[in-house]
Formats: sequence, C-alpha cells, structure tokens
Amino acid sequence: MRNLYYSDERASTSTLRVRDRIELEFPVNRVRTTDDGVIYAASDAEWFWSQTDPAERFANKQRVRAGLGRRWSYAWRTEIMAVWDRSRDAADHGFATADLAADLRLRRVW
Repeated sequence: MRNLYYSDERASTSTLRVRDRIELEFPVNRVRTTDDGVIYAASDAEWFWSQTDPAERFANKQRVRAGLGRRWSYAWRTEIMAVWDRSRDAADHGFATADLAADLRLRRVW
C-alpha cells in the first residue's frame, strides 16, 4: 500500500502497488555462498506496479542491480552493486531512466 499525505489543501491518496523481486547469488571462490570467505556475484531485478494509473511519478518502477560481495563471517558482509532504476508515470507512458548509482554496503546479520 502506498499512502501519500500532503501538507497543503490536497486530499491524501492511497494506492495498492505490487512489488515483485527475483535475486541470484553465485559463488566465485568457494563451493557455496554460505561459506565464510566466499566472494560472490549477486544480481536482482525488482518491479513495482499498480493496476491503476495514479497521477504520481514512480508509480510503476523497475530496478536492476548487479555486483560483487564478500561474506567475511556469518555476521559480516560487504557488497558493491551497480543500480539502474527506471520509472513511468502511467501505463501508457514509456519507462525513462531515473537513476544510475553505485551502492556500497556493509551488512551485519543478527
């Protein structure tokens, strides 16, 4: 559910938006991605879409990420990913590139 609240006189809006995601990890220097010390290639693709056409930017969105990661131990991981975002305002509009970015992560698993 996506809720928008405005600070001016416009009424608040709500839109149901579905999110789909698929992710893949492939070990490079070990047998499994769950082994400590593994370097892995990672990628994912994600879609946000709405059946209605709300008058808002990013109502329908696609995101693709790809990069490398390292699992230092069960608890600690680092990743560097290239991120490509596209969005469209309505179903009859084409997708336009919104962002190209690098995503650096230090992850702690509890």
